[in-house]
Amino acid sequence: GDLLQTLALPSSDEPIHVYLFGTERTFDEFMRRAYPKFPTRRAFFVESDTRLAVFAYWGDRVAEDLRHETAHGYLHSVVQYMPLWLDEGLAVNTEIRLTGFGINGTPQKQLRERHLAFWGENEIQEFWSGASFFRPDDGNELSYELARILVAYLGKEWESFSNFAKA
Repeated sequence: GDLLQTLALPSSDEPIHVYLFGTERTFDEFMRRAYPKFPTRRAFFVESDTRLAVFAYWGDRVAEDLRHETAHGYLHSVVQYMPLWLDEGLAVNTEIRLTGFGINGTPQKQLRERHLAFWGENEIQEFWSGASFFRPDDGNELSYELARILVAYLGKEWESFSNFAKA
């Protein structure tokens, strides 16, 4: 709700179904069976024609995971389409604002060096299309971090950014 209020988006009465597994093993087994093409993650948001759902397991970072994934649910309950980089950037920034934790606690200088070494013309096109968020390599983490940076930067001019995010 706080995210929608911050973006001046209407609230929704559409429920976000949260499925919390007791162990990582049972979560992984379920995800492999139900969503075999999804990469390995600690948590997921899934939107279908009939339901908004979050899947996670009870672990050390469950609060962080639920905040991130339910942020997707709130956004998808009121916005028909949002580019993945914007969706993830908003979710990561919400997660950081609420938990105080960043992407794996990596120092900024090291992240900058990794970004410079990774992003080329093909990789940045994957980012804009959303494909880079599903990479099995360093590009996956760097995609979330780049989305976070872009949303934080664009959000400095909040009224314009909020209008952009709602469009």
